[in-house]
Amino acid sequence: QKFDFILFPNIGAAYNNYLLAIYFLKSEPIANIIREYANVINDLQYDEDSILLQLNYAGLLLQAGNNREALHVFDRIPQADIDAMDTYYAYYYYFNKAVTLYLSGSLELAHSVMDKLSEMVTNCSFTRQRYYQKHFIISRQLMQEESAHSSLQSMQESFAQVAPEYLSNNWKYY
Repeated sequence: QKFDFILFPNIGAAYNNYLLAIYFLKSEPIANIIREYANVINDLQYDEDSILLQLNYAGLLLQAGNNREALHVFDRIPQADIDAMDTYYAYYYYFNKAVTLYLSGSLELAHSVMDKLSEMVTNCSFTRQRYYQKHFIISRQLMQEESAHSSLQSMQESFAQVAPEYLSNNWKYY
């Protein structure tokens, strides 16, 4: 898709919002959206919004059951970019990496990444800390349950059952 007549300060964010809208509106099969994400990602330079694109791409791969492929997305993000991330992006990165490792069967590594996330929650700004703390605690509990979740959808549904008041009105399952 091209945005010929509209000027965006960051084209990566525009593509990200557009492709997520298509996914949530279910107007395209997920395989087509994944293909479009891959095309956009291959054309972008790294910055925080393109990292956000990568992470959303990994999330769609998980949603489609392509866990191993989603794990490879994290390998392609340079460590220097991870180290330079704002807290918001870093939290999102490490949380998604932990979920991807978990769903790929690397439970010990997933718990290790969650430990790093715990440090981040403790050291982030007060404004974000309440949100991150609650999110982190619920997510950690889900990853430590005896019955392992086999899919992203299963984790999302369990998350919604544990803390429905945490979720915004935008989180609805159809």
